Amino acid sequence: MFHLTFLLFLLALTFALGAYVKHEHYGLACSWLDCRDTLFPTNRAQLWQTLHRLIATVVGGYVIVLVFLSRKWETPIKMRLFFAGVVVATQLAIGVWTIVTSITIPWAVLHLAVATLLVALLFDTWLYIKTS
Repeated sequence: MFHLTFLLFLLALTFALGAYVKHEHYGLACSWLDCRDTLFPTNRAQLWQTLHRLIATVVGGYVIVLVFLSRKWETPIKMRLFFAGVVVATQLAIGVWTIVTSITIPWAVLHLAVATLLVALLFDTWLYIKTS
């Protein structure tokens, strides 16, 4: 239960950082892999975008760890977390493609929609555990 509560908090933080990056027009401060000439951010825009990516990476890694830990748990939890792992991988690919396409509206909306699916899925898992 703690893992999912903490993960939902991290997701809320990721959403907040993503919204800030979007509304400040920092989305293209870095390319999909690095911050132009360096791996590390060198200005405010790059710092905020890197922070969003860093927290999102922590969330993704945490979900993947939970997928492996769930081997011992009951099947409905395992299935939900496996699906969450698939959603994380999809979200990563869409996030990269959103940057590659210079944040075109359809890809940006899909990026947000898949992130929302991840929140809904993890919240559903949290509710399932809480009510079981």
